[in-house]
This record gives sequence, C-alpha cells and structure tokens, in this order.
Amino acid sequence: MQKLNKSTALLQKVSTKDIFPESRILKDPGLLELFSWHTTRSPRARIKDTLKLLVKNGSLSEGQLNQEALYSITPKGSERLALSDQKRAPALPQKWDHRWHFVTYQIPVEKKAVRNAIILELKRVGFLRYGPALWIFPYDLSNHLKKVALHAKISEHIEYIRADTISNQKIWQKKFKL
Repeated sequence: MQKLNKSTALLQKVSTKDIFPESRILKDPGLLELFSWHTTRSPRARIKDTLKLLVKNGSLSEGQLNQEALYSITPKGSERLALSDQKRAPALPQKWDHRWHFVTYQIPVEKKAVRNAIILELKRVGFLRYGPALWIFPYDLSNHLKKVALHAKISEHIEYIRADTISNQKIWQKKFKL
C-alpha cells in the first residue's frame, strides 16, 4: 500500500459520499490506524484537528444536523485530491516488454511555467532526455502523463510515440538498468 498524506486520506474518505457524518469518519478503521502512527495522541482527536484544518483551508465544507457535524468535499478539495493522485508514482510493470516509449511536446512560450512543470514530472517518474523536447522511458506511462497534461490544459501539445527498436539500444538499456 502506498503511503498517504493524512489530509489526502481524509479527503478521499469524505469524497466517497455527498455528505459524510463525523461519527462515521471517527469510526473508520483505516483512518484510525493511519492517524495513530508515530504519536501518543488519540487518533480521533487528530482526525478532528485535520477535519478542522481542511474546513479552514476550504477543502471541506462543514454543516450541522441534529448536533452532528457533516462534511462534504468542495471543488478546491476535489482539485487537491486530483493533484495528489497525479503526484503518486505510477506503478511499473514487473517485466519490460522490449518497447521504448517517447514523449515529445511543443508547448507555447507563454506557457513556459507549465512546460517546466511537465519536464519536472517526466524527470520525477524516471524519463531521460533523448533529445530536445524528446524524452524516453522503457515503460508505457502515457495514461499517467495524459492525466497530468489534461489537468495542465496542454493535452494538444503533447505526443506519445512507441518504438520497438532504437539506435544505441544497449546504451539505453544500461542507463535504465534493464
């Protein structure tokens, strides 16, 4: 299981329903276990504190019904959740299929900050520069990159290429430790 940020775990739980009562959140075994790590404080108290912080920063909205707090995710919380999903490293297959995957882009100059963010994401997941605006990786991560590009609103500027062979294949295999 991938380690989750506690706030993200709470957002994920609340996002499963339109309205989520506090009493059910405080009884969730997964959240109780997550919030009990590395502390002597009560996990329920830590959950309540995190709920308050999420309401304060606008990720959750809070209401009351019959003296019970009710929570629902806001658009800001949904966006935060989407960003955290993108930040998680995509799972790689156990075995290499002997294909090379390339990503190339032509992002306009006025979107330089987005281009730099895409380059950082390519590096983060393990791509190496093959040439100017051309990146190589031995596994297909196009679905992950399509989500990132869609969120950044630059899908039309990115292309994906798959190749069975490349020149200097042995050198690239060594670089990727295949």
